[in-house]
Amino acid sequence: MDYSRTGTDTDKTNKRNERNKTIIISKTSKINGPEKKMNVADVLMNELYGRRLVLTECSPDLRAAISDTIEKNTKAVVIEDAVVNGKCQRCGNKDPSRFYPTPCKCSSHCTYCLDCLPFHRIKSCSKLVSLSQPLASLASASQDKETRLMTEFSLSPAQERVSKEVTTAFLNRQSHLVWAVTGAGKTEMSFQAIKEGLDSGMCIAYVSPRVDVCIELRRRYQNAFPDLTIPLLYGGSEELYEFQPFMMMTTHQLIRFYRAFDAIIIDEGDAFPFVDSDMLKRAIDLASKECSSRLWLTATPPSFLIKQVKEKTLSQSVLPSRFHGHPLAVPRSIYIGPWQQAIDRLKLSYRLLKLLTRYYDSGNPFLVFLPDINRMLKLESVIQKAFPSWSFTSVSSEDEERPLKIQKMHDGNYRFILTTTILERGVTFPNIDVIVLGSENETFTTESLVQIAGRVGRNPDRPKGDVIWLHNGQTRAMKRAKKQIVYLNRLKRQEDRNMSQ
Repeated sequence: MDYSRTGTDTDKTNKRNERNKTIIISKTSKINGPEKKMNVADVLMNELYGRRLVLTECSPDLRAAISDTIEKNTKAVVIEDAVVNGKCQRCGNKDPSRFYPTPCKCSSHCTYCLDCLPFHRIKSCSKLVSLSQPLASLASASQDKETRLMTEFSLSPAQERVSKEVTTAFLNRQSHLVWAVTGAGKTEMSFQAIKEGLDSGMCIAYVSPRVDVCIELRRRYQNAFPDLTIPLLYGGSEELYEFQPFMMMTTHQLIRFYRAFDAIIIDEGDAFPFVDSDMLKRAIDLASKECSSRLWLTATPPSFLIKQVKEKTLSQSVLPSRFHGHPLAVPRSIYIGPWQQAIDRLKLSYRLLKLLTRYYDSGNPFLVFLPDINRMLKLESVIQKAFPSWSFTSVSSEDEERPLKIQKMHDGNYRFILTTTILERGVTFPNIDVIVLGSENETFTTESLVQIAGRVGRNPDRPKGDVIWLHNGQTRAMKRAKKQIVYLNRLKRQEDRNMSQ
């Protein structure tokens, strides 16, 4: 499977972090320059508010501020052991096999946690530091002024119903699942809940496994809440940390927060790597306040959420219709035979050749999904030789020019893109058709195929389009994906009938 680097979002240790490891906490610091006196409170608030950090990853200024509070015994910060009774206090890991022994000056039995290793090593002798006072000042400040919400659209009756259900769950500190088809307007349906939550003094985090999704949706949330400062945190981001009542980040960034949020919105919790990571699920638990709400937004709810709904420990809203009211595109399966062998011989099968030519000549943009990068690049080479005048490109998680190529597709410079599963979600093209080559491959799970089909028909000017699965044999995932799409279309028709009565 093509796992995106941006999807995993592991924070790479850089030179500054390496320097920080060797700095001893000093009692004085040249914070804000050599001519200015250190403002300890500002440093603590700016760098530590809402977070719990490993002492060795703190900046020199923060370490100096911590040292000052210790010297004056102000009890402004809490310093605690990072591993207690075999449990990592940062990520919650308590599996003995996930702790690895390492040479250390402290003792011969020091180990470090493997689960949260990418976010700065935690050893048995490490210390975690956080603020001691409750996170109340920012929440109280947000109540002084009503949050301004600006939208250029009105919600449909179905969207309005879901929006009210989400808002009620938010304000009652209850968890809720929004199962809505792709293109239903899940983001817009969260606006009112966020506004009322902020007005009531809540601190809210929006998280998603994919960086691309976070970047795209930060723009939409910022347009809706123009008066808010909305920080965006992800691995490699150059933004300085600043705690705000409403924040956006990748799910991995939650590992550095502790009891910070009254509500966490988890978008696409079925996506890699979140869905397979117990550590990221624990991170949500640790970043949430004890009485808090979680809002799950997804078009393909994972099994652990469905189980909670069945057990009635999680309420849900189901929205089977898109904002423009048209049904989902139902995939069409076409047997193509052993397509891999043809590509490996640098050949185009007759059916694939005919299909590509037909869609290229139609004038509409389209996407061709493949299960792996290697064969995608081979197919790109074959097409370039066979049709040198065609305007197209390829993208994958390893393509550093992916954002530029996506923009060129938006601008109409390409007729189609060969892609891996990196474009299965978070990117929208108007008037698009999709082809999945090798839909029988295990890379294309039920959730993946539903998401890919959801790229089609999102534009009200062209609410219909083609979803083609080219396969070498039907799979259970393909059958389940089509069954789910047909089921949601049936629910939509039922909903339409109920509203007309």
